[in-house]
Order: sequence, then structure tokens, then C-alpha cells
Amino acid sequence: MRRHFLRAVAIGALLAGGTAQAQTQPKPPAPGMPPGDEGLTRSPLSESFVALAYPALSKRVVEIEALRTAEDVRARQRRVRQRILDRIGGLPDRANPLNARVTRKSEGEGFREENLVFDSLPGMRVTANLYLPATGAKAPAIVAFPGHGPWGKLAYHFFGISMAREGIAVLSIDLPGEGERVQYVDPATGQSRVGPSTSEHGMDAFAVMAGGDHVARYFVNDGMRAIDYLASRADIDASKIGVFGCSGGGTVAAYVGGLDTRVKATAVACYMNDFAHLLPVQGPQEAEQTIPGFIPDGLDLPDWMELAAPNPYAIVSTYDDMFPYTGARAAYQEGRQFWGLLGASGKLSWITGPGGHGNIAPLQGQIAAFFHDTLGGVPGPSFPAPPFRATDEWRARLQVTESGQVSTAPGGSATIQSANAARALKLAAKPAVVTDAEQAAALNAKLAAVAREVAAIQVIPGGTPQVDMGDLALDQGFLVRKLSFQSFLGLLPAALVQGTPDSQGPVMLLMEADALDPVSATVRKLAGAGWRVLVIQARGAEGIQRGEDDMIGDQNRMALRAFVVGRTLPGIRADDLIAALDWLQSKGMNDVSLVAIGSATVPAAHVALLDGRVHTLVLEKGLASWRNAVSLPMQQDLPPNTIPGALRHYDLPDLITATRACKVVILDPADGMGAALGKADIDSIYAQPLAWLNHGRSGRLQLLSGGGDLAAGALECPR
Repeated sequence: MRRHFLRAVAIGALLAGGTAQAQTQPKPPAPGMPPGDEGLTRSPLSESFVALAYPALSKRVVEIEALRTAEDVRARQRRVRQRILDRIGGLPDRANPLNARVTRKSEGEGFREENLVFDSLPGMRVTANLYLPATGAKAPAIVAFPGHGPWGKLAYHFFGISMAREGIAVLSIDLPGEGERVQYVDPATGQSRVGPSTSEHGMDAFAVMAGGDHVARYFVNDGMRAIDYLASRADIDASKIGVFGCSGGGTVAAYVGGLDTRVKATAVACYMNDFAHLLPVQGPQEAEQTIPGFIPDGLDLPDWMELAAPNPYAIVSTYDDMFPYTGARAAYQEGRQFWGLLGASGKLSWITGPGGHGNIAPLQGQIAAFFHDTLGGVPGPSFPAPPFRATDEWRARLQVTESGQVSTAPGGSATIQSANAARALKLAAKPAVVTDAEQAAALNAKLAAVAREVAAIQVIPGGTPQVDMGDLALDQGFLVRKLSFQSFLGLLPAALVQGTPDSQGPVMLLMEADALDPVSATVRKLAGAGWRVLVIQARGAEGIQRGEDDMIGDQNRMALRAFVVGRTLPGIRADDLIAALDWLQSKGMNDVSLVAIGSATVPAAHVALLDGRVHTLVLEKGLASWRNAVSLPMQQDLPPNTIPGALRHYDLPDLITATRACKVVILDPADGMGAALGKADIDSIYAQPLAWLNHGRSGRLQLLSGGGDLAAGALECPR
């Protein structure tokens, strides 16, 4: 028990920004914070996510150290595997034919090359280069997954040649968004309309999460279909398959190595870590690396590795990686317990060396030796690592499709977006139908329970919020009292703005998603019209400024941080709105009109479902429907609007049907690209709430376009 306590204390120190001294090997230079992330750990919200992770990570430490037997390990592996599969939506059916086709063959000194394409899902093409020993003898094989970058499969050209010369085949595949599998090609430029591969993965991931799955299922499926392809070849020994990847490719290698029992050896470079070390420094990197609810579900990054035990496994780490070296050490030390209890202590390796992220060229001799020890082949006298030269001739030789992209090649290709749209819409909840008050009450109770759970809304109406009140000041002719709401998630800036000290005008609670200045032009305009406006900031709206592509928005990584600890940005903002209603009520300000603009409309719609103190709900320029968003080929700024899995239970119009507000005004509702919807789409999306809220011409729901002033009279409830 003392050992459990000390490990839990060490995790707590790390997550609180302290240090834990490394055990065994000398500690290399401490990794620096990656460029552009300097503000990440100073964000109160991101720091609160670190604190939220602590209890679950500490509990997991105790569970791991309680393992005593091989059967204990195997039982945990079964539980972890099922939890992960549940979290990602399971794996696709692999029954569809591969339709594999070799488009080019060539030979070099001691090796053969084949360019090929196969289907991972019906119509979804995967491009790959296969490097084979020149002998033609049946060979073991490695599936190599590239890291994030434009080169895709080409990154492993020299690795593939070297291993093939030494008797091991290498199948290097393009992952989605990379190489010849750019998902959002602009035909006019030949470039991605979204941005680099990380932006493409984010574009895919949030639409997939909205539908109830996780994008990792598609990456894992690509890897498993690659193994299917290798197993179908007479010149490959299907009993000796390994996987390898670095960075983002290391992520996929860890996933496939953990979930596919056919993998006999796994090497993961510049990825394997643990959240106790990763969260305080860098946090979630990428959408396919971040699974919602992963930490609260009792999981950590080493679980991917430990699923593969007792098979041979190599962690490859560099001293100055953005994935902390100390985290890799912790994962290795924990893994030794698993391999040891399974009687395979010598099969877990840790290959280390100097340099930053992805600097594995000096370590490739050791990586090759690992695969030779575990899969076979004949090591050569040295491991060549020629410089990476992307000449036109070199690229042309390895290009699989005539056009250079599967999307523009004859027959095209399905995408993650198209596959997800079909699946998400099939599994989505049907629109709620209400015809009387009893059904409306039942729907409200049902959705309130499920919405609290999936959005992770914590605050119960009727509490006493902690609020620090500043002095009353004059700002451009308006009286402004700055406030700070206190919560576990840090301070939340707010302001009460009104025209005169004794104003008794109607009360408005406003959340304007993109306004970081509490006294914006919108607020001044409303106060000038006689409103008493309490404006609160949309927590997390400052995002993480890393120059994310405009299509995804800079709240991408903040949303990922929330997801991995079991929270959501809409849920957090709903909590803040409920706390603000509590404060207004404590000051005698009732009959509140809740007005939300932009992505603030998603939490506001949830609050009007849950909290009867919302008199009138106004949603302006917000996302109208998750169903609409996932049906589009791409989306704009989806992260702050996403609640993972919600569409399996309800869509945003269902919240309006079941609202507790006496009146709802929706101004300029937007589609998944942020464009104003046309009348036909509006009438279709809001058909059910219109039918119920306006039955008997009561006028409880108004759908307006073109903006306009929010006059108090326009927000009066119908009699």
C-alpha cells in the first residue's frame, strides 16, 4: 500500500506542475516546451483539465500495481480492449474484398519495389509501397505507418529498402490526409482545402465524434487491412508480421499492435508515454490521438502497449522529444510488470538516443536489430540512412496513382467523412415527436438526463456561486461592473452592463462565443436599448493559439483536452450559464432572456432544456443541427460545437422541442460550414419543434433571418 501511495503522490506532483525524480537510468536533458505551446500550461482552463485527470490516473496506478499473476494481466487486457473498442465505436467489418492492384514494379540492388492500392472499406482506397527481398523467398513483413506530414508512405523509402535487403519486407502505407490520400483536395490547386495532415485529421475526427464514433477506428482498420493484404501474398510469411511507426505513425502502430493479435512484434517511436508526464507539458497532440473519456475510463497511454504483451515490443524515445522522455521511462517501467508477470521480461525493449522529436535515424540500426531478433531476416553489416531527397524522379517512381491522389484518380475514393456520414446518420436518434404537454414533459425529462451525461454538465440549478465583484465604472457612457465567477475550472470573466444605476430594464444573460472583450459592441447596443446585460465569456474561447487552420479553428486542441478528461466545451459553458443564472436570481433578477451567439448557442440550448429560469431563449448564428453537419463533406469550426456521441441520443432541434423556455427565437441558423441556411433547410430541420411549439398558432418558436435588434417586446412570451 505504501508503494501505491508513493506512485499516486508522484503523479499528483507531476499533474500539479511539480517533479518526480526519475528512477534507474541517468536523466537526459529535460525536454523543452514545443514552439507555440508557451501559453498552453498558463491557461486556467487547460490547467484545470490536468487537475481533473489526477484522481483517475491515481486510481489506475493502484489497479496496475495490484496485478499479481499472469491471469490478472490477461483479465485486465480483456477489460481494456473492450473499453477501447467501446470508446472508438468498435472496428469496421473487414469482409469487403481488398481489390488489391499493383500499379508498378521495379527492382534495385538487393530489393524489389511494388506500388499498389487496396480497399480498406468499400471504395476507400489505400495507397502503399511494398519493399521485398530480391530473393523472392517467403519473408516476414512490417507494416510501416508514417508520421504527420505531406510525404506519407515515402518517409519509409530507405527503411523499406534496407529491411528488404536484409530479408524483411516492408509495406509502407499512406494514412488519411497524407501522401496520395489527402481527403479534401482542391482540384484547382491540388492541395488540401483544410490544411496539413493534422488539420485534415481534426476535420475528420470532430464529425466522427459527433456521430458517436472515434476516428481511430478508421486508422486501425487501414492497418488491419494492410495486414490482410500481406497475409494474402504467397511471398509473405503471415505468421511473422510486425508494425512500426514514428510520431503520428507511432500512434497508429501502438493502436494496431495492441488490437490486432496477428502482430508479432511492435516498435513505437516518439509516441509512447503516460498522461501524468504528458498533460502538464504538452497535452493531446492530435485528434486521432485523443479519445473522449479515455482517462476517466481508467485508461492511460501504456494500456495500448500492454495489450500487446507478451509479444516483443520496442519503445523508441529521444531525449528532447515533445513526448517527455520521463513519460516514456514511466511507461517502460510499468510495462516491465506486465511482461514480467507473463514470463516474458526480455521481450520489452527501450531504445533511446539524443535529439528532438522524430530524430530516429541514429537509432534505426537498433530498430532493425529488434525486428531481426523477433521476425527473422539477416542483418547487414550496417544500416544505411541516405539523406532524404525528394526528387521528381524519385517521387514519380513511388507514386501509385496516375494523378497523385486517390480522390482524383479514376473511380475516386471514399473518405472518412463519407463513410462516417452513412454510419452516423444510420445510427442517429430519430427526431423527437411531441403532440401534447404530457409527451413534452416526458421528452424534457428524458433528454435532460441523457444531455447531462453526454455533455458532462455538472452544475445543478439553485446553487450559490462564488463571485468576486469589482467597482462600478463608466465605459463609453455605460455603467459596467466587472465580475469574476469562481469555480474549479478557474476564474470566469463577466460584466454587468446597464445604462443607469437604477435601471429596472429587462434582464439578459449573454454569451457571445467569439467576443473576448466583455463590453463588446453587441453589449453596448443592448444596454443602450434598455437591457441589463450580464455578459459572460465562453470559457475556452481563447483557444490555444497555434495557427490552426481556419476551417477547424483555434479551439481544436482545447476541445481535445476537455474530451480526454471526460468533459466538453459545450458542457463547461452550460455549467457557467447555470451559475450565472444562480447569481442573477440571488440579486433578484428573474425572467431572464438567455441570448447566445455563435458556438455559444449549443450550451445555451442545453441550459434552456435543463433550467426553468430561462424565460426566453435567443440563438443567433449558431449550428442548427449535428445531423446536418455530419452529412456535409466538410465542416467549419466544429470543435466548440461538438458533444461526442450526442447524435446517438438527440439532435439540437430536439432540445428546442423539449425546451423549458416560454419562447425561442432563432436568428440566422447555420449549417455545418457556418453558412446561413436557406428557408427550405430551416423548415426541414426545425419541422418538429415548429409543429409542437407553434401548434394552435401560439408562436413560441420564431425563425428569423437577417438579424435585427432584440427589442424587449419581441421577446415577450405568447399569451
